[in-house]
Amino acid sequence: MPRRVYVKNLTLGQIAVDAAAAHHLRDVLRMTPGEEIEAFDEQGHVGRGRLIQVDTAGVEIEIEKLEIRPCGHHLNLTIASALPKGARADWMIEKLSELGVNRFVPLVTQRSIVTPQGENKIQRWNRLALESARQSRRHGVMDISEVLPLDRALAALNTSHACGAVAATELAHVTPLPLLAWAEARASTEAPDIWIFIGPEGGWETGELGAMQSAGLTVVSLGETILRVETAAIVAATLLSAASSAHRGKACAGELG
Repeated sequence: MPRRVYVKNLTLGQIAVDAAAAHHLRDVLRMTPGEEIEAFDEQGHVGRGRLIQVDTAGVEIEIEKLEIRPCGHHLNLTIASALPKGARADWMIEKLSELGVNRFVPLVTQRSIVTPQGENKIQRWNRLALESARQSRRHGVMDISEVLPLDRALAALNTSHACGAVAATELAHVTPLPLLAWAEARASTEAPDIWIFIGPEGGWETGELGAMQSAGLTVVSLGETILRVETAAIVAATLLSAASSAHRGKACAGELG
């Protein structure tokens, strides 16, 4: 299996990789001209080619073939989540990227414990998402949004015309729909664009839940136990990804038949 490298704009022909990628290919992996390489970009394009230059002046690749993404409709998934403490947030970003999540929105809620300040944390998460994309061989790179309060995240959801759900157990008068059932229904829609909202460790405030219901979000359940923030986000992404993959497999089988 060829080594993988990220390039900003993937096209056929010769491409010079950036300094970080050049260092990794040349000094860490010690690759040499002629070796096969796989390149990918943020849009999900994938190309196959070979190294044509590896020296102190830089690293260049020759893309010989651009590959078409698999058949079927692809899930466009955004996880909007409050943040867990410490290194658990980094772990969550890495795993959501591996699962193919398209976008992560760090949420600020009324009971949020962690509110990242400045650009350093966002830059770190972008690096983790890129490294994870290279390792997991996913299509594209997970986008990391700026930190958003809940009202701005709901406005973004409305602007995107996506369908959304909120994981919640606090509403006594509402019976949550199992997320898997909701995911399977969404997977059959044309190119589904989905947002999932995950609350903080202290749960959602009543007003927040009311605002999300007013915005058209479906209340869903992730199971019978109370999950940590990062666990809930990963379970949600896994269920949606599995439902989408199952539907895509049926679509591909139908096209082949």
